[in-house]
Amino acid sequence: MANFDVLIVGGGAAGLYTALCLSELAPNWTIGLVTKDNLTVSASDWAQGGIAAVVDKEDSPVFHAKDTLVAGVGLCEPKAVDVLVHGAAKQIHKLLGLGVDFDRQQDGSLALTLEAAHSRKRVLHSADTTGRALVSKLAAGVLQKSNIQVLAETLVLDLCIELNRCTGVYYLDQHLQLGCLRSVVVVLATGVGLLP
Repeated sequence: MANFDVLIVGGGAAGLYTALCLSELAPNWTIGLVTKDNLTVSASDWAQGGIAAVVDKEDSPVFHAKDTLVAGVGLCEPKAVDVLVHGAAKQIHKLLGLGVDFDRQQDGSLALTLEAAHSRKRVLHSADTTGRALVSKLAAGVLQKSNIQVLAETLVLDLCIELNRCTGVYYLDQHLQLGCLRSVVVVLATGVGLLP
């Protein structure tokens, strides 16, 4: 049984990015990243579309929020949209710092495209393989961090709940061994509906 300060379930873009951000925020924390496959395989790899963010001076978070809420036809949580549109540019700059290769114009500026539901050019791409470009850089960064332990080919079976608090996960590893990983904090970055 391993003990962690933070345990992240999911080896796609969200899990990898969370691990890197937490490693930077708290370099003394022990971070476990559980993935059912390995770091080169995730649904994020298949994402061809880009990432929308306000990085152009002709755009604004107000425009981005309006476009998002209209496209969401009442299904978006306005407070969450506000956090997204105001924080996206900062996250894009962090991704650039990690070496993510977004397409560029001839002058070196970021190439932004206008896509469905957006009223301004704000979508960044990496050719037609944005997900792959993102995940490969994030995975390389995770593997360089000494305080992040990757538990590959490990299937999370259930959450460990004690006194109404999540204290870890039950798992099945690549050797068909059952066990429990304990953690102070558990982050679920598994996509939709992947945990029982």
